Amino acid sequence: SIVMEPVPLNPGEEKELLITINRFNTRLPLTNSTIEDAKREKQRAIHWWQNNGPLSTPYIQLPDSGVQSMVESCIRNVFQARDIRGGLPSFNVGPTVYRGLWIADGTFILEMATMLNHIKEVRSTIDYLAGFQLPEGGFDMLGKFHKENGLVIYMIIRHAMLTQDKAWLNAHWDIIKGCIRYISKLRRETFTEPNAPYYGLLPPGAVDGGIGGVVNDYSNTEWCLSGMKWAIKSAGWLGKQDDAREWEKEYRDFLQSFIRSARKDLRLDDAGNTYLPVMIHNEKEFPPQKGQWAFCQSVYPGLLFDETPELRKMAEGTINMLRAHRQEGLVFNTGWMDQGLWNYFSSFYGHALQWIGKGDEIPQLLYDFANHSAPTMVWREEQKPQGMGNQEVGDMPHNWASAEFIRMVVHLIALDRNDELHLFEGLPRQWLYPGSKTRLSGILAPFGPVNLELTVNKNDKLANLNLEFADDQHLPSAIVIHNGHKKSQESKIAKPKQKIQMVLSLDN
Repeated sequence: SIVMEPVPLNPGEEKELLITINRFNTRLPLTNSTIEDAKREKQRAIHWWQNNGPLSTPYIQLPDSGVQSMVESCIRNVFQARDIRGGLPSFNVGPTVYRGLWIADGTFILEMATMLNHIKEVRSTIDYLAGFQLPEGGFDMLGKFHKENGLVIYMIIRHAMLTQDKAWLNAHWDIIKGCIRYISKLRRETFTEPNAPYYGLLPPGAVDGGIGGVVNDYSNTEWCLSGMKWAIKSAGWLGKQDDAREWEKEYRDFLQSFIRSARKDLRLDDAGNTYLPVMIHNEKEFPPQKGQWAFCQSVYPGLLFDETPELRKMAEGTINMLRAHRQEGLVFNTGWMDQGLWNYFSSFYGHALQWIGKGDEIPQLLYDFANHSAPTMVWREEQKPQGMGNQEVGDMPHNWASAEFIRMVVHLIALDRNDELHLFEGLPRQWLYPGSKTRLSGILAPFGPVNLELTVNKNDKLANLNLEFADDQHLPSAIVIHNGHKKSQESKIAKPKQKIQMVLSLDN
């Protein structure tokens, strides 16, 4: 508290008071500071943020003012937590406890920033992370965190595809080749132990996100396979057929080893859902939902479980298991906190739901995710459900959470599925009121910057869709419009033009 003498004010009189709080910055001395000193510091801060803050371009416009405010807060949170590294702004996971950048967090923060067209800062941050590459070619920032190698591959390729920059990807190709070599090296280590539970997969590694230690797990295998799949796809994109053929052979062998092992380890949860545990042979018998973050990410964006009908069925069963273990709308007891809620796991789970065709569940999940933020529209990493205590985990604000909220909002409106653009898979019905507008302005997709506006007519039965791509060189093969959540309610525009204007019925 502040104790001071009374300050009398006569009618119409104004006085200014300077209070100096000196916690971390010694720029202002505790004594002899003046009102003018404080005003100069205020102007200095304003000038800095005007030159270094996020652009004022309204990337995303939503009909729900609450969700709109959340998106704006999320962008602000991520960009205010940057540091200057090598003369350029570089992203952080948080402002205090997590003031740094790690590969798992950074992959998705950087994807979000790329979607918002902050290319220079993303590339400087990728170059910063690339400095942690080992002489053997791979990454191991956190120690036995083998999945970093799959994540780095995805991080680089996704950025290149969103920016449609083959030259940049080609300049970073040696990083991808190094990660593939490192994954192969790790696999070869398992071939000397034919009786080990991880034979043909990867050596014991770190799971994170709810499971500690170096253990026999599937999460590292899932992300390394996902990274290899992306590498093979991008090798074809660049015309590097020799790399694609070499990697495809090992990928197929690795994938079959994973399928054979996973097939034996399927379990039933209490609700009768068949799921794949994170741990090989279900070692340590964790709760079914514990540590399932990498599984969700290997469904999307890893696309690993698209490979065979058997894998697809495994994914659907595991997602059903996660759905059965929720409190307050969020998956319960999946992260570090025992009996806690890992708030932004909602996006990992939500993207997996959307990818397997459950877009109708996304609107409520988005609102449940948003409703677990603080009144200032930021998240702690983990917290307890109401009535179960007040413990928390992680930084505040946690900017990976902010990045995931933005990714979730953009993708429920527009999501690339291979070479198609799918619209409105998870669009909340309550956004479709008379006169409402849903808009994306210059959001980067693999088809170049996308400008989209959906305007509902006054009778709320029809809506005008205006869709424009920045150029006609990277158009999708088709646009699929989801007007409802059944296959029969989809409409497909094959070989779309650069500009599309059409009227949609909202009867569904």
